[in-house]
Amino acid sequence: MNVVIVEDERLTGMFLEETLLKLGCKVSALFKEASETLEFVATNPVDFIIMDIEIEGDVNGVQAAIALRKQYGIPSFFITSHSDSTTINDAMQAEPLGYIIKPISVSHVESVVGVVRGLLGKEAKHTAEQTSALTPIGFGFAYDYDSKSLFCDGRPVDLTSSELKLFDLCLRRRGNTVPYSVIDDLVWDGKVVSDSTRRGLYHRLRTKLNKQLFETVTGIGCRVRLPGKN
Repeated sequence: MNVVIVEDERLTGMFLEETLLKLGCKVSALFKEASETLEFVATNPVDFIIMDIEIEGDVNGVQAAIALRKQYGIPSFFITSHSDSTTINDAMQAEPLGYIIKPISVSHVESVVGVVRGLLGKEAKHTAEQTSALTPIGFGFAYDYDSKSLFCDGRPVDLTSSELKLFDLCLRRRGNTVPYSVIDDLVWDGKVVSDSTRRGLYHRLRTKLNKQLFETVTGIGCRVRLPGKN
C-alpha cells in the first residue's frame, strides 16, 4: 500500500514512517504541510493518508482530508493530540477511516494498517466485480444497470437516493426526455414537493455529472444525453 504521512512533529513522523515500512507499506512521502500533499497526490498513486488534524500551514488536516476524498477518492486516517468532542466532530466531516490519539504506539499503527487493508481489499473486490458489468454511456461515465452504480473514469460517483432514482429513470429512456409529471411520480413517489426542491435536485445532479450528460429541458422535463443522440 502506498501511504503518505502528513505530520509536522519530526520524531512522530519518523516513527510512523519506520513502523509502516516494517509492516510492509510503502511510504511515498512525508510532509509537514497539508498543501504539499494535495499537490503530490495529483500525480502520484496513493492508497491512504495518515493525517495530523492540527497540522500547521494554510490548510489544516480536516480541510485537506475533505479535499483528498472529494477530488481523488483517497481516505485519511487521523492522528491528534486532542480527544475533545469539538475536534472529533470537526474531523468527522472528512469521513475518515478512523483516528488515534497521541502518543502513538506500534499497536496503533498496526491497527490502522489492518483497517485500511481490510477496507481496500473489499473495495478492490467490489470494483473488479463491477467492471465486467459496466456499460459506457459517454463523457467518461459508465453504469451498471443491475446494481445501479455509476462510475466516472473508473471511480464511483456518490449520488443520493433521489439523484440516483432520477438519473436511472432518465438513462433508461435512452436519450428521450422524461416529463416532470413522471419524475414527480417515480422519484418522489407521488408526494407533493416544492419547485425549489425540484430545482435543487436537478442542479445537484448537473453539478455532479457532466452538464452535457444530464440536462433539463425547459417546461418539459429532464434527460440523459447518450452518444449519437441529439
